[in-house]
Amino acid sequence: MAIARVSERTISRVDNDTTTITISHDGGTCDCIIVQAGNEFAGGLLSMTYGGVAMTQLTAITYGGSGASQEDTIWGLIAPPTGVQNLVITKNLLTNNRTVIGITTYSGVSEFETFPAASNTGQVVNPSPDSLTVSVTTAFDDSILVGKAFFVGSASDDINAGANTQEVSSWRRVGISDLVLESSPLLTGTAGTESLQVTCGSTGQNFMLSVVALSPAIPSPSKSPSASASPSASRSPSHSLSSSLSNSGSSSKSPSSSASVSVSPSVSPSLSPSSSLSRSPSDSAGGTSTSNFLIMF
Repeated sequence: MAIARVSERTISRVDNDTTTITISHDGGTCDCIIVQAGNEFAGGLLSMTYGGVAMTQLTAITYGGSGASQEDTIWGLIAPPTGVQNLVITKNLLTNNRTVIGITTYSGVSEFETFPAASNTGQVVNPSPDSLTVSVTTAFDDSILVGKAFFVGSASDDINAGANTQEVSSWRRVGISDLVLESSPLLTGTAGTESLQVTCGSTGQNFMLSVVALSPAIPSPSKSPSASASPSASRSPSHSLSSSLSNSGSSSKSPSSSASVSVSPSVSPSLSPSSSLSRSPSDSAGGTSTSNFLIMF
């Protein structure tokens, strides 16, 4: 099954000074939920739950500078509760601790691929080039990348989705922007190097980008043919109506219809441990990246 976006909540600021944020969201019938968050202070977000189930922090990148700071994080949950659920975020109580939140759900996802801090995030700091590309090597065919980007700089400039990247939603203010991004197109083909990119209107600006890969669900037929539901249920219906006609003319029909349906224990569709689809991507170091970052509200 190809990965498809099911729902999204446009990224926007949801609070100021508080320790708990609650957002109701209808994620539909999905296989995973992704939350992209930007918080004004590093370490400000402590935990997230969706429908009462704990979410996993997949990335973290921070930026700081004169007059502003921000930490971007991506959180995920496989097989979340369906329909309308509450996203509950717990955070530190800090003065002017503003938070922006975007929510996206997808179908056709079986797991996340995370990457070492050195490869799954990037940032440019004034003076800087006018684009930023984060490339990772995915382990599974038809994986997609999702990302969170942040910009702080000149009021006349901004960042936008670049090559192989599409914007899901954004929250733009004067000189500050938060973007939720994903691969374009979603069906990316074979495993290998994939990238997300943001571009800026000019050099000398500050922006950052972090990514996570979503791996597709594997169709059941490809789950190792050795998943032997060994049907040795030898239904040997030997209905041998041996009509042995003796010389005495007594046609003794000894109906030895021994329909021995011996469903032996071996017939159990033993999805043996060998059939467990061991998707162990050697390159998914599963690290949580941390870099320093800065934002102004």
